[in-house]
Amino acid sequence: MPPFVSEWRFFSRIAAAERRAGFEDRLNHVLGFVLWLVALFLLPFEAVYAQRHLNRLWEHHEHERFMAQHGLRGEPATV
Repeated sequence: MPPFVSEWRFFSRIAAAERRAGFEDRLNHVLGFVLWLVALFLLPFEAVYAQRHLNRLWEHHEHERFMAQHGLRGEPATV
């Protein structure tokens, strides 16, 4: 049972992070979990699906950090 709960929460957390970042096209945690169930018997498609969304989150975070460092987010630029 723990791996099922872990995977369900993994995909839920990615979706929640995308929601907080303001993404409109968010990961569907139900689809991610179903892909994980299918991957138990076939190929691991859920890993590609999750990684795509994680990469997008990391790029967004890096962009926001860059904008803040250069004073483009309403805060003074950091030196």
